[in-house]
Amino acid sequence: MTEFQSHNFFELYFLLEGKREVFVENKLFLLNAGSMCVIPPYAIHKTEGGAYMRVNMYISDDLLNELEKKQISRLSEQLAFALSDEQLAFVSQILKEAATDRIGDAAVRRNYLHSFTKVLIAYLGVQELSPIAPQGISPTNMPNDTTVLKIVAYINENYQATITLDSISKRFFVSKNTLCKRFRGVMNISLIQYVTYVRLNKAKMYLTTTSKSMEEVAELCGFPSANYFSFVFKKSFGISPTDYRKKH
Repeated sequence: MTEFQSHNFFELYFLLEGKREVFVENKLFLLNAGSMCVIPPYAIHKTEGGAYMRVNMYISDDLLNELEKKQISRLSEQLAFALSDEQLAFVSQILKEAATDRIGDAAVRRNYLHSFTKVLIAYLGVQELSPIAPQGISPTNMPNDTTVLKIVAYINENYQATITLDSISKRFFVSKNTLCKRFRGVMNISLIQYVTYVRLNKAKMYLTTTSKSMEEVAELCGFPSANYFSFVFKKSFGISPTDYRKKH
């Protein structure tokens, strides 16, 4: 079972063969071969499915100019697209060239890959792409459960608030026992574990993009104190928030 993940860069996910379910934040997309996702920084996501072949490109926005940032950010707002045969052929050729191993010099290869990345963003930025609509179903083989997706959306938007099983149970009119079973059945993680994951993911964003104090980060991310925040962060990642900030 694929685990949730997030990162501080854009991800271009190209599905070349097979079918995949791609879950981004609280949206699920059913992708067929010839589809792509543009996943923004710090977006919680995962994929599920059978046999497939895909190519991922990871792009830090500090390597892009302002126009390129706008182009890739605009694409990431819609997240998933079906490529035409012509678009797929062009993208596949770019990916094939970018994957070459004939360049031995590391600096030259980085520049080479950087150039192809810019070409790909420029191409996708001017194409008329076909957005894929999100599905109202779970990111597993479980039955349709839009309530869980609504709960996920609520957590993603209100992670700084006090969130408990009781509060979610009352807000969405479902018993705590049913809530726990349905949430884990769809998300493969408990509700409280997911709340903590979202808060820690937001904390990473604040640590790497701002100079806010640990007390401020803790408060913004829904932790009761800086000490507790530091404890949970280090337990989860094996590094203190302060050291994480220094490394990133």
